[in-house]
Amino acid sequence: MTPSQRAIGLLVFLSITAVLLRLATRRIPVPFPVVLAVAGLVGGAVPTFPVTLFPPEAILVSFIPGLVFEGALNIDIDRLKRVAPEVAAFATVGVLATVAAVAVTTRAVLGVDWIEALLLGAILAPTDPVAIVAVLRGGSAPRRLTTMLEGESLFNDGTGIAVFAAVMVALSAGSISASTVAMNLATITVGGILVGGACAAAGSLLLRATDDPATEVLISLAMAYGSYFIADVLGVSGVVATVTVGVAVATVERRTMIHSPQMRDTWALQAYILNALLFLLVGSQVSARAIAGQLGPVLAVVLTMLIVRAAMVVPVMAARRRHRIALRWQSLVVWGGMRGALSVALALSISERTDIDPRLATVGCGAAILSLILQGSTAPALARRLGPQPPPHDSGEHGAPDPVTAG
Repeated sequence: MTPSQRAIGLLVFLSITAVLLRLATRRIPVPFPVVLAVAGLVGGAVPTFPVTLFPPEAILVSFIPGLVFEGALNIDIDRLKRVAPEVAAFATVGVLATVAAVAVTTRAVLGVDWIEALLLGAILAPTDPVAIVAVLRGGSAPRRLTTMLEGESLFNDGTGIAVFAAVMVALSAGSISASTVAMNLATITVGGILVGGACAAAGSLLLRATDDPATEVLISLAMAYGSYFIADVLGVSGVVATVTVGVAVATVERRTMIHSPQMRDTWALQAYILNALLFLLVGSQVSARAIAGQLGPVLAVVLTMLIVRAAMVVPVMAARRRHRIALRWQSLVVWGGMRGALSVALALSISERTDIDPRLATVGCGAAILSLILQGSTAPALARRLGPQPPPHDSGEHGAPDPVTAG
C-alpha cells in the first residue's frame, strides 16, 4: 500500500475502533476519553500498529486547533465572566506554579538541568478536564463548576503551550534566565493574540456577509486552522491565536453562530470525532513498558501536580466570598485538574530530540496518561458522592441563589 492508503486505512480503523468501544462501554461508568486512552495504550503494544503515520507535530496541527476553537466557540460567555477571576488565576499563577513545582521535582528525581526540568513542567501545565466535564454535563454538578473547568482548560492550553514554546526557544539558544523566558513568553503570547484578533476581524466581516450555514462552517474552519497556521509560521502561539478567535467570535457573532443549529451541530460533531481519534492516537504512541521503567519519577510528578492543584484551589476559592464554591465541590475542582492528550502530544514532540534527555518524554507521557486514567476514571464516583444536581431554578442565573455557594 502507498503511504496515503495506509493513512486512510488507519483513520478508518481508528474510527471503527472508537465506534465499537463506544457501543461496548456505554454502560460502564468510566468517561469515554479514558476508555480511548487505555485502548490506545493496548494498541500501541501491538508491533504492527501504524502510529508512525501520524507524528506528534502532525497530531498537534491536525487536532488541537479544531478542539480549541470548538471549546472557545461554545463556552457560555456570560457564565465565563462570572468565574473569570478563578479562570484567570488558574491560567496564569496556576500554570506558572505547576511549571515551577514540576521542574523542582523533575530535577530532584531525574537529575536533569533546569532548562529541561522547566520544559517538562511546561508540558504538564495545560489541564484537560474533558473526562470530568463529560460527567458534569451529565447533570452531576452545578453548571457554574462546569464552566469554570472548561474555561480554565481553554486558557491553560494557550498559556501552557506558550510557556512550552518560550522554554524551547531558550533551549535552542543554549541558555536560560527568568528575563529571557519572560520576554519569549510575552512575545509569543501577545503575538498570538494579535494574530487571533486580526483573523477574528477578517472572519467576522465574512460571516456578516452570509447567512448560509454551510458557508459559515467553512469560514469558521478557515478561522480556526488559519489563525493557528499564520501564528505558527510567524513564530508565535497558534493556540493563543485560535483561542482568541474563538472567544471573539463567540462574543461578537454570538447570534450568527451559536444560534445556528447547523453550526452548533457541525462543531459538536467535529469535536467528538477529533477527541475520539486524538485519544486513540496519543495513547497508541505511548510505550507502557518505558513508562513502567520510570514509574517512580512518574508518580512523584503526578503527586506534585495534585499538591500544587490543591494549593491553588483552596485560596482561590476562599477569595470569592460572594460566590464561593462550596467546600464539598472544591475537591472536584482539585480532581478535575487532570492532564490529557495535549500534554502527551507535547511530550511526544520532544521524544526524538537528541539534545533533550529522553526520560523527559517518557515521564511526561506517563504522568499525563496516569493522571487521565486515575482522575478521569474515578470522577463519576466522586461526583455522585458529592450529591445530586441542584434544582433547575437554583442555577445561579439572573440573580437566583448560586447552587455552589458555601453553606
